[in-house]
Amino acid sequence: MSRNVFPESVVLCLLFISLSQISDPGILGIHGEPERILFYGASGLLVGRFGLIALGSGIQLGATRFEGVSEGQRRFMLTLMLIV
Repeated sequence: MSRNVFPESVVLCLLFISLSQISDPGILGIHGEPERILFYGASGLLVGRFGLIALGSGIQLGATRFEGVSEGQRRFMLTLMLIV
């Protein structure tokens, strides 16, 4: 599962990072001040969320590549990642 989640979350994190760096969101149709605050706030929250997902799935993916990790430990890490 983390093999699929990791690249997708990295791409989405980079997409929302680039959206949060737009200097004039008027080109996207956002003209009012409350809409700008909501746009930048939501972009920042989504960057954080997808960044944490990418971090967790990357750690889980990297740790399971070692030969010394048993199947039970892999399931425990995946369950822990899903809970967090």
